[in-house]
Amino acid sequence: MLTKINLTNFKSFLNTSLEMRPLTVLTGLNSSGKSSVIQAINMVAAAYQKKTVALHEHASPHLLKSLYSKDSFFVLVIQDDKGNNFEMKIHVTPDEYSLQKIKHSDNKVLPAIQYISASRLGPQNALPTNPEYSYSKIGLKGEYVIDYIEKNRDMTIARSLIKTPSGLASLTDNIDAWLQYISPGSSLEYEINRRQNTAYPYYNGFMPTESGFGLSYTLPVITVLLAAEPDTVVLLENPEAHLHPQGQTAMGELTALAAAMGKQVIIETHSDHVIDGIRIMARRKQIDNTCVVFHYISKDGKNNPSTVETPELLPDGKLSFWPRGFFDQNMLNKAELLKK
Repeated sequence: MLTKINLTNFKSFLNTSLEMRPLTVLTGLNSSGKSSVIQAINMVAAAYQKKTVALHEHASPHLLKSLYSKDSFFVLVIQDDKGNNFEMKIHVTPDEYSLQKIKHSDNKVLPAIQYISASRLGPQNALPTNPEYSYSKIGLKGEYVIDYIEKNRDMTIARSLIKTPSGLASLTDNIDAWLQYISPGSSLEYEINRRQNTAYPYYNGFMPTESGFGLSYTLPVITVLLAAEPDTVVLLENPEAHLHPQGQTAMGELTALAAAMGKQVIIETHSDHVIDGIRIMARRKQIDNTCVVFHYISKDGKNNPSTVETPELLPDGKLSFWPRGFFDQNMLNKAELLKK
């Protein structure tokens, strides 16, 4: 499990250390630095797997070095629960950049990472199948999700994640059950044409383009949370996208249950309902409150670096303190509407 990430001279972070737990929640206003944390994890993982600078469609290294620092480098360090440090240092000049250092202890490797991007595919009537015949790839945009479900359809998921009324434990049965819980009345069917390397999903019997955005955005998230192996690091951006508040709360419950059974889940979210779902799971003792950490990332204007506040989740689901701007907009709106 990853336990800490240190960001030095990276984008809006000058020298920041963030604790990571089985469930790590990153939240804050737009452009505050939340996505940068997930980007940094992906970059370190790629550096150790491929010995290169992989940016996952993000900016060039010249734009990653913090404008708030006069140094000509940035450093990303990840620590795991075995005390191993995975470090990458990028030296940047106006004309070039170089991967100056990859360093880790005892030749250990980072755990497997499953990353579902915020820019995942919306409604698509046809999706590609994975030409590598891999059982482990859903795709950054969720593009292989139907192919992945078919290849792993008989997988037995963890008991704590089973949602089927009859207790069936197969992946496909529980994807359908969680879809119905998150969006009542929903169901998934699909066809795959291997000769054309194409998958055709249907929601409630309709093509995705006739079914709205919510189910298409949600399916890869549900699938990875149910199917990822224990000890996998699951990185999720905006798992609540295009969901009703009831569905967003249910998504928070699912992320908590997945983290409680051994997967490490790191999410970026703008949803107080997702956070409420996590807090409810802690109150119900379905995840230990100490397994969850909330990081509220803020930035005071464009000329200042990002700062982080970390309220503790208490056993009753409450927070030890409530940072200003941490999902208090509803209260502020009501106060404005109650003015005479």
